[in-house]
Amino acid sequence: MQVRSCIVAILFVCCAGGVAAHAKVGEDAPGSLKGVQTIGDALKTADQRPVHILYMHGINTLGSDDSKVFRESICRNAHLCEGDWHDAGTEYPDFGAFALNAPAPTLQYLGVPIWTNDNDAEEWRASAPFVTHYVVHLRGHNALLVVDEINWWPLVVKLKCQRIVPGDANLAGPNPSLIKFCSLPTKSDPQNPQRFGDYEWMPAQEATQLGHLPNRAVLINRELKTGLEDWGFSDVFLGVGPLRPILEEGIRQLIAKSAAFDPRASAGTASVHEGRPAYNWQERLENGKSDDQVFIAVTHSMGSFLLLDSLALDTANRARIAPQAYGTQQSSAEDQALQYVAERISLIYFFANQVPILELADLKNDSSSALAASAPDSAVPQTEPAPPPSETALISQWAQAHAAFEQRLHPNDASAQTKMQIVAFSDPSDLLTWRVPKLRDVDVENLYPKNGLHWFWLFESPTAAHDNYASNREVIRIMFGKR
Repeated sequence: MQVRSCIVAILFVCCAGGVAAHAKVGEDAPGSLKGVQTIGDALKTADQRPVHILYMHGINTLGSDDSKVFRESICRNAHLCEGDWHDAGTEYPDFGAFALNAPAPTLQYLGVPIWTNDNDAEEWRASAPFVTHYVVHLRGHNALLVVDEINWWPLVVKLKCQRIVPGDANLAGPNPSLIKFCSLPTKSDPQNPQRFGDYEWMPAQEATQLGHLPNRAVLINRELKTGLEDWGFSDVFLGVGPLRPILEEGIRQLIAKSAAFDPRASAGTASVHEGRPAYNWQERLENGKSDDQVFIAVTHSMGSFLLLDSLALDTANRARIAPQAYGTQQSSAEDQALQYVAERISLIYFFANQVPILELADLKNDSSSALAASAPDSAVPQTEPAPPPSETALISQWAQAHAAFEQRLHPNDASAQTKMQIVAFSDPSDLLTWRVPKLRDVDVENLYPKNGLHWFWLFESPTAAHDNYASNREVIRIMFGKR
């Protein structure tokens, strides 16, 4: 009886010590939530213009359909969906470095090429990023909601599966979920010839051998090292290193695909190659005043950094792109598509924003430094290409493009002109999020949800804190104006 009483008492204390997740979202200042723009606002239109959510995943992604939790949460927590989400097809970048016959990049890891054109032509095609379009009808709204799920993870998966995962399986012990993912049988994408739904990055025999290796590291340390560090942090290093311009070029082409995707067309694949009509955004861009589509960005962790870089409107920045050349006409069309989308984005949601910390890897040199000015001519180094602008400068460019568009839309009504807004959701217990600073041209709102249980105010699961923004009921309700 005493033992049973002790067990009951312990359970009671544990339950009392856990503060429920999805509690009220904290604000920077009282009343901040009142000024937050919402996706619900964008959907309240008399016409039927589509509302696109450009959904960009972050680090530690294990395969496609990363937006599934977010989409399901819209239906479950905002109670808006009429019917199920419709998978309207997948598209891939198709020119420059990502053309089907393009040579693989010459990048090396530890002195060994990541891709070789002699043997890995198929593996380079399997590394192409892609966008999947999901469409749903919403209760009480005329507009269709589209989630354009941009998947950049294929570009980093070969290196992780073939070099990082096996190495740490021998050192710390095997990670069964990663080994299983890396050894999935190759499966072609039936709607896109020579592209792949899954790919066998690791032969089944090697996967079996790795799975039988001993666990040398203690459990928690092993899980953190082989999981979050190997599969998550490696994305950060790859994203800010020499692979960065290739990642961004792929993302740019996928954003252009999203601009041309028309959810109001007949059901079926989104691919224009299958005869489905593409949306004529060029005509709207030339018109200069057409409020025909709405774009909203939802990014998780490092996804915000990559999206901002990819949407850079400074065409001189193209000098950083991988050396594979492509036609001037294609380049111009891509730039125009990015301008079209950037003008029509007034709202960005950051889940676990990492821009401030990633900017540490992208410091800029002051060209007017006293050292450079005082050095003799012979000591002055050769002129280098201009570095890419900082993330805050990119946000400012983006905001100014949107402001100019709003001015064209409402030249005589300043009250109707919406200012670009960033809403940053950051769980204060998330180890991988940082507060967004105030920016000159942008309305910034920092909000503080709780994504997991707080045990006696001593601990919250790092995984829950970082991963559960999309499933947090209060976050979703704020995004859709249901608070």
